[in-house]
Amino acid sequence: MRTGKDGFTLIELMIVVAVIGILAAVALPSYQEHVRRAKRSEGKTALLKAAQLQERIYITGIPGVTAAATYANANQLPLLFGLAAGATVYSGENPAVTTGSYTVTVDALSATCTSYQQCFEMRAVPNGTFSDPKCGTLTMTSTGVRGILSGTDTAANCWAS
Repeated sequence: MRTGKDGFTLIELMIVVAVIGILAAVALPSYQEHVRRAKRSEGKTALLKAAQLQERIYITGIPGVTAAATYANANQLPLLFGLAAGATVYSGENPAVTTGSYTVTVDALSATCTSYQQCFEMRAVPNGTFSDPKCGTLTMTSTGVRGILSGTDTAANCWAS
């Protein structure tokens, strides 16, 4: 003969729901920041690869484009990645695939940089599917200066994480 009750009481069930809610409230922001940091690493890697390709073509020249020592401009940058001139360069393993978290561009030159022959300034802009309120757009110049154009954090923190 059984004298005890089977199952859970409403109070026990509500305690479990509350514990799950608290764990989710703590874990979700941490997980989202981890994903942002991973995607930020993808953007930084794409900028570093583009800078390395820029330095290589400065020495060897872009086949079929120029023989003089010069960096690639916005139209020529995709050629360095094996894409058609003027194509969009995405971060990630394959620069032609739109699933990359960032779009890599060579943007307007700074006041100290008067032509593409002398230097370059690149940007990794978050795609529409990804946003990074802390760091926003990552930048890199031919002199190795790493920065951000938008975001609430510092460039040093964004490039270190």
